[in-house]
Amino acid sequence: EGIYGFYKGLSAPLYGEAFIQTVVFGTYGLASRILNPEGSADKLWLSGVAGMAVGISAAFVVTPIDLVKIRLQTQREAKMNRRYKHPQDVVTSVWRDGGVKGLYTGLFVTLLRDIPSYGIYFFSYNSFRSMLTNDDGSIDNLHQFFSGSIAGVSCWLMYVPYHTIGR
Repeated sequence: EGIYGFYKGLSAPLYGEAFIQTVVFGTYGLASRILNPEGSADKLWLSGVAGMAVGISAAFVVTPIDLVKIRLQTQREAKMNRRYKHPQDVVTSVWRDGGVKGLYTGLFVTLLRDIPSYGIYFFSYNSFRSMLTNDDGSIDNLHQFFSGSIAGVSCWLMYVPYHTIGR
């Protein structure tokens, strides 16, 4: 397989993540414009509320993707006897056994995880970004990076326990 063996199976998560991020930032932009149309900096808490809206919409995309990923990862049978060989096998089996409802197994736990996680992410990002913005409204790359890093860590502190026990 050579170097390509390292990237085997990457296409499905890559496409899934691209779709998830489209939903995340599309929802955040829309919710931000609805909640804070004038873009007032003194209403930073609204970025957290917009982030919570992101958590709701993202959960409806993430849940089926996570279900497929987890079913594939948790197979214990020998490679030749596995029930699922491809993501499509999982979707077909789950759809046959439970329809749309089956694809959303775990939605409630995903909502419990994603609503506060995305709320914290966007609130902390915008809060730190606001604190580190120069008087002229600009922000340098290092401060932008720092804001994103703190937001990511803040989000994951909330996200990891749910992700660990949720499935």
